[in-house]
Amino acid sequence: MITDIWSEKILSVLSNRWLNFSEIVDVMGIKALSDRKYLNVRLKELYQQDQIEYMYHNRDIYWKINKFAVSDEWNLSLDFYSEMVDKDTNDINAWSELGLYYHEFQQYNEAIHCFEAVINLDPFDAITWMLLGNNYSDLKQIESSIKCYENAFDLIDYELEMETFFTISISLAGIYLEQDDYNKSLKILNSLLDFEEDLKPSELVFAYNLIAINYVKKQEFVKVIEPMEKALAILPDNKKTEETLKYIEIHAFNYQKKYGVSPFSIRELNSEDYIILTDTTLEIIDKLESHYDNESESSFNSNDNQNIIKKEISVQMLREFKEFRKSFEKSSEKRDLLLIKSYIDNFIQFFFEKPTKKQIAKVKVSLENVIKGFPDDMRNLVSEEYSRTLEQYKFLMPKKWKKYGKALINLIPLLR
Repeated sequence: MITDIWSEKILSVLSNRWLNFSEIVDVMGIKALSDRKYLNVRLKELYQQDQIEYMYHNRDIYWKINKFAVSDEWNLSLDFYSEMVDKDTNDINAWSELGLYYHEFQQYNEAIHCFEAVINLDPFDAITWMLLGNNYSDLKQIESSIKCYENAFDLIDYELEMETFFTISISLAGIYLEQDDYNKSLKILNSLLDFEEDLKPSELVFAYNLIAINYVKKQEFVKVIEPMEKALAILPDNKKTEETLKYIEIHAFNYQKKYGVSPFSIRELNSEDYIILTDTTLEIIDKLESHYDNESESSFNSNDNQNIIKKEISVQMLREFKEFRKSFEKSSEKRDLLLIKSYIDNFIQFFFEKPTKKQIAKVKVSLENVIKGFPDDMRNLVSEEYSRTLEQYKFLMPKKWKKYGKALINLIPLLR
């Protein structure tokens, strides 16, 4: 029988299909153990001669005549896994591998078909839901992408698959951010930080950067500082953090140019006791500067190009803030106006957050206490700025103005 196991016959059997060893034995009618061993030797020889190719799948080795270029892994894998799913439409591994290859070569619709086949066989596979979401995202089919990511997020076992949980969380938070749904994005990111001890430093930094970008988009620039401080403390020279600092710088500059006020001067209302916080622009800038106290001037002037590239964005941002601080300190009148603008803006915004009567009463007391210490010319400035800002809100938020406008107008006498 060994005499029948020649190369031409083996190649003929493998000419148009992928067969594992048992299938080859059956097709060739081999019975004896010695013949099976000889067949195994011949298959290895033909592979070494580059006449046949093999793929490893589901604990089996599959063979086929080599019709592919040595480096043509794409066509080889596509041919193999396509035949595997034709042989067995319930082969989850083959569908998954085929989907991955389609995605790698940007054939997203074909990849979606494969991953949907996996979901039909196993609807509780979180990773496949995530991969399906990736392909919908690449096709800009946002609603479908969000649905897939949400399913993946609900199904993933974070205790067993923390790295995948992180990837799913970041994907979902990122797509919410792209859709301007900042609250949902922040909710996902903050829930991710509950597992801070289980995350890698680079993963934590990425999450903090994404939180900061959400606050920039919301134009809540003061809230940018804390996540950026934490990101810098974990990995001071992280490329993503440098990019985010540059992003903050550009948007802060545009905000200041548009509104005539630094976004970092905005004070916030404490929701627990309704007292205006006292962090000024200069104190906030000092927080940013503190990250660079240990950096010597020589380190920025060295001939080490790589070092200069790494520091360039962060140093440029710091210099911009220093220049702003210098100009800010030159004029106490400008500072007074800036703080008044910030105070009034936060004060009015509070009324649009559906406060209770008790909360409004506390805020009135806070306002009276603040105004008592103002000189007459400052009171006039506050009153004028308050009236001007009310007109803006009346125009921009007519529905909320209809509900709270009267209460805000009734506070004007307190300012005089």
